[in-house]
Amino acid sequence: VAFGLLVASVFFVYSYSRASCIKHSFSGSSHFSNKERSLEQTSLLKERGATAHTLTLQGYLFFGTSSAIVETCRELIEQRKLAYLLLDFRLVQGLDASAVLSFNKLEQLCAARDVRLLLSGLRAETLAVLEQTKFLPKHSIKVFADMDHGLEWIEDELLVAADAETLVEEPHVVEALLVPDQV
Repeated sequence: VAFGLLVASVFFVYSYSRASCIKHSFSGSSHFSNKERSLEQTSLLKERGATAHTLTLQGYLFFGTSSAIVETCRELIEQRKLAYLLLDFRLVQGLDASAVLSFNKLEQLCAARDVRLLLSGLRAETLAVLEQTKFLPKHSIKVFADMDHGLEWIEDELLVAADAETLVEEPHVVEALLVPDQV
């Protein structure tokens, strides 16, 4: 009986580690928050949204699955020159301490590449594990109640950056704002 239980456990871990813990993967230029935006803003987000990427995670995360998630994130950061990476945990059933070690490596990678790491949809149990292992809270990681709020924050950041670039590229706009027309 004990041998059968051991074999079943090993088979379960092997099978579970081969299943993808990434349910969805999408760019900020193709998937938006529910916040209503003007056509101009939506167009800007389609242009600049490629610097943001979201992964919806699923299942139970442990060392094997979290390492695969980190490797996927590394490839996205390197290939797409990301500025924002949002990990949505709403479908995650739990995680262990070894998964948190992998997420620490991801946080270090993001810091080294100047990528803002965001987390959303954390269940109370998952948040407790992340806090017990001192992964959270951290100034470098933003946490949102749900994916929509995380996406909205990224969009707002992209739009602010676009506005700032416009002011730098077109100084006459700044001058017109600072010096009223004198007739």
